[in-house]
Amino acid sequence: MRRSTVNVGIIIFFVIISVFLYNAGKGYNLLVDNKAITIDGQELQPYAWVNVDVSTSKKPVLLKAGGRDVVFVIGKSHQIHVEIMDEQKNVIKKIEKKFKLTRQSGDLLSIPALGSDVSQWIQKR
Repeated sequence: MRRSTVNVGIIIFFVIISVFLYNAGKGYNLLVDNKAITIDGQELQPYAWVNVDVSTSKKPVLLKAGGRDVVFVIGKSHQIHVEIMDEQKNVIKKIEKKFKLTRQSGDLLSIPALGSDVSQWIQKR
């Protein structure tokens, strides 16, 4: 009886560890969008150039106005660094935020909404 209880305990332990590692190492594709967007009746225009770096992605993304790209990230918690640039690619504003990916948060990152400090800057596609 004692041996089977220990075996069941070990199996439950490995199942819990497996679920934790699956969630910690799962990859996600995020769309980074620098297009005009209307949120709550407020029209937000794209920036001339933006440089977006998500903490767990391999390389930053440089987008011009109207551009969109895909970033592959690993895990649920991330930090985003955005440099907003003018036509000559001079940095005029830097933004840094932390976010978590959930089923409710979505996977579309709107840079004009992030630059205007709108709370819905992460949306579902």
